[in-house]
Amino acid sequence: MKRRWRVMIVVTRSPTRGLRLATGEPEGPPSLDVALSSARLLRHGAEVRVVDQDVEALGDRVVRKELRNWRPDLVLLRAGGSDLAADPLPDARPLASLLAGWNWGAPVLAWGPLAARYAHELLTTLPGLAGVMTGPVGRTLARGFEDDLPGLGRLVDGTVEFVPVPEGLADEDADVLPAWQLFPLDACAARCPGGLRTVLVGPLRQEAEDTFREVRHAVRRAGARKLVFDDRDLGRDPELASAVARGMFGAAPGVPWTCRVRADRVNPPFVLTLSQGGCKEILVVSPTPPETAALTPMDDPSRPRFESAVEAVRVTGMSPVVLHLVGRRGQTRAMLSAWQRWFADRRIAVRPQVLLQHAGDRGDGKPTLAEARAQAGCWDNDLSASDVERAVKMLGGGRPATAGAR
Repeated sequence: MKRRWRVMIVVTRSPTRGLRLATGEPEGPPSLDVALSSARLLRHGAEVRVVDQDVEALGDRVVRKELRNWRPDLVLLRAGGSDLAADPLPDARPLASLLAGWNWGAPVLAWGPLAARYAHELLTTLPGLAGVMTGPVGRTLARGFEDDLPGLGRLVDGTVEFVPVPEGLADEDADVLPAWQLFPLDACAARCPGGLRTVLVGPLRQEAEDTFREVRHAVRRAGARKLVFDDRDLGRDPELASAVARGMFGAAPGVPWTCRVRADRVNPPFVLTLSQGGCKEILVVSPTPPETAALTPMDDPSRPRFESAVEAVRVTGMSPVVLHLVGRRGQTRAMLSAWQRWFADRRIAVRPQVLLQHAGDRGDGKPTLAEARAQAGCWDNDLSASDVERAVKMLGGGRPATAGAR
C-alpha cells in the first residue's frame, strides 16, 4: 500500500530580541493558523507532523533529527507571527540557521508573514528554499508538490512569480476545526505564565453555534484550561458577541476566557454581558488606525475613550489591559514617557506592541529586510532600537499580557 503524502510543518524559533521588541511577552499558545492548516491537510488525506521550536524549546539539531526520522515529502517553515497588522520583528536568521549546510531531502517552502512580505529577499539569500507559500495550505498541498500550486512563489530570472489563487479556494475548508492533537500542549502549558493550557479560538463565525462548536472542540480535544479569542475586535458585532458570551458557560463550563475590544465599542451593558459569560480580561485597543500620528495623552482624542472603557471593565470585576502602540509616526521619547506616567498614575495595565516597517509598506528608499531588522522597524520617527526596547519594558512593567490575539 502506498504511504500517504507527508508534510512536516516547522514553526521556527523567534529570536529573543525580536519577541521582546514585538510584544513584550513570553511565548504564548501554539499558532492557530498552523493548527487550522494542519487540520485541512489531514482532511484531504495527508500525514502531518508539527514541530514547534518555541513551544517545545527545540534546537536546530533536534529538528533535523526529526526530519531524518520521519522523512517528509514536503517541509513548510513557518516564520513570523500570526498577527498580520503588526508583525513581529522581521528576521530571517532562524530560517537561515535551519537551512545552513543541510540536505533536507524534500522541497522546503517558507510560509507565514515573513515569507509573504520578504519573498524576493528570502529566495535570493536562502538557496535552500524551493519557494514561498502564500496561498491556503490545504487540499492543494495534501497530495503533492507541483510548480502550479496556488499561491506558490518562485524565483524566475531574478523575479518572484506567484501562481494565482482561484477565488473561493481559501474558503473551501471554512468549517474545519484546529488539529490541536498535533501540538505538544503540555509543553506549552509548562512554558506559559501560570502553567495554564491556553488555547486560541478563531474569529467569531457567522452563527454563535459555530463558535460554540470550536470552543467545545478546544476544551475536549485540547484540554483547554483557558481560552483566548483570536478576534481583532470582539465588539464589531455586539449582538453576535453577546450571544456567544451568554452561551459560554454551556460550551466551556468553568473555563475562563479573554478577548480584545475596541475602546469606542466598550460600554457597560456589553461589558457586563461578557463578564456574566465568564470573561476574565479584556484587551482594550485604540479606535484610531495604526498609521495615525502619535500624540501626548492630553492631546490624543482617543484618551477619554480609553478612560471610560477601562472604568467600565473594572466595575464588572474583570481586568482591563490597554494595547499601546510603540513606533507611531512622529513618536518621540518624551511622548512615550508621558504615556508611561499617564498609565502608571491611573494604575492601568499595558500591553505594548511595536509597529514595524515591513515589505507591505515599502516603497523607494524604504528599509530592506536587513535594514528593518537593524532599525527595529521604527518607520517615521526618531526612536532608536534601544528607545523601543526601553519603552516596551517600562510600559509593560514586567506584567505578561494575556488578553487578545498574539
